[in-house]
Amino acid sequence: MIGFFRKIRRKLADDNQFFKYSRYAIGEIVLVVVGILIALQINNWNNNRIGHLNEKVLLSYIIEDLRYDHEILIELIEQAQSKQSLHEKLYNESIAEFISTRNEPFSSEILELIFLLSKTWDNHQDAVEEISEKDLRSDLNKYFSDYNVTNNYVEIHNEAVIELRQYFRQYELLNLNVIFNSNPNKQSFDPNTLIHTDKFRALLGTKEFNSLLVELYLGNQDVIQWLETLSKRNEFLRSKLTEYLDQNK
Repeated sequence: MIGFFRKIRRKLADDNQFFKYSRYAIGEIVLVVVGILIALQINNWNNNRIGHLNEKVLLSYIIEDLRYDHEILIELIEQAQSKQSLHEKLYNESIAEFISTRNEPFSSEILELIFLLSKTWDNHQDAVEEISEKDLRSDLNKYFSDYNVTNNYVEIHNEAVIELRQYFRQYELLNLNVIFNSNPNKQSFDPNTLIHTDKFRALLGTKEFNSLLVELYLGNQDVIQWLETLSKRNEFLRSKLTEYLDQNK
């Protein structure tokens, strides 16, 4: 193609010796400029293609991590709801609206901490700006924002649980034999045997314990609410990312 243009340029320049070389030189410059522009265009196209492929891989990884997060969230919601049932049971017994069998044990789930994990946050919190679609960036930022809020409420709840643990140690409500004879590797621990039920039941309704119970209940209620909100945000984001990938195959 360049050789063809050169033949035309030589023919046009043959009429005048002076203009012959000037036209030829100008033509060479034009060809170089055109070649550079074409090369830049090809390079830009190739970079855009590679960037698009990399973005698709990134979004696929985010979807996978969101799926993992969602499984964790479902488990944590069930854990928090189970803990809330225990809080309500303790409250009902403390005000004598519900009297359980004297031998019925209290589960030590009330002493468990909640651990909120997020592979999406750990792996992609700095990857938002790598996503070209503005709406997707916004939705991912909202997910991270909700995750941080949820994690804050989880930490508040855990602080209340740690305070309850101190209360249990103060009044010697824990069965040390169960703690030291349990085998965590075999998961042989029975949560219904950790608490000295009779000792604990004698403290129900006291001002000190009721104050702790209120903090546990309210804190856990916030955790449930935000875990459910984060779970819904997770489902929405996964659906939107999947739809975007399907439309841009």
